[in-house]
Amino acid sequence: MLGFISKKESIDTFTPSGRFMLTIFAGLSQFERECTLERQAEGIREAKKAGKYKGRKPIKVDNTKFKALYDDWKAGKITAVYMQKQLGLTAPTFYRRVKEYEGKVV
Repeated sequence: MLGFISKKESIDTFTPSGRFMLTIFAGLSQFERECTLERQAEGIREAKKAGKYKGRKPIKVDNTKFKALYDDWKAGKITAVYMQKQLGLTAPTFYRRVKEYEGKVV
């Protein structure tokens, strides 16, 4: 069993009272995090109502260039990294676009 002993605060997690204190601290931390998320969501809702929050603008990709590179990539002629550089996309954006593209009927 792994434990923690803090001599300054007199907390020893090898004892029931020490484990209780650690549980209280964890609960307070969780509560504060949930309150922060709730306030953030409320702020976003209010900003959307006021027209000040529109979210992130979509990243534009040249569909003709994407299709040509995609066909080469699927045929094994180029790598995903090369295609990402040609399109100016990060890896997560690239794979999200591939997933969207493969889901569509072209």
